[in-house]
Amino acid sequence: ALPIFTGLALSTPAWDGAISVRRACLDPQHSTNPRGAEVACNSHADDSHHARIDTWLDAGTYFVVVGGRGPGAQGAYTLEYRVVK
Repeated sequence: ALPIFTGLALSTPAWDGAISVRRACLDPQHSTNPRGAEVACNSHADDSHHARIDTWLDAGTYFVVVGGRGPGAQGAYTLEYRVVK
């Protein structure tokens, strides 16, 4: 199967957010790489309230994780995605 282009855009109007794409929900046990399952991560696109990932992914299952950076970094967010085959 050919790789698929994936675009993710996160908007966190009132807090500092981050987004990541992972191959697995959890990191592999006993992994020497603390981000072994992570494919891509971004916490600032244009400013601290926007994050963006544009990447090519091989066929498979992936997890998108939205998180906060720092104390109190939580609240409403908008996640937009697009997939181009």
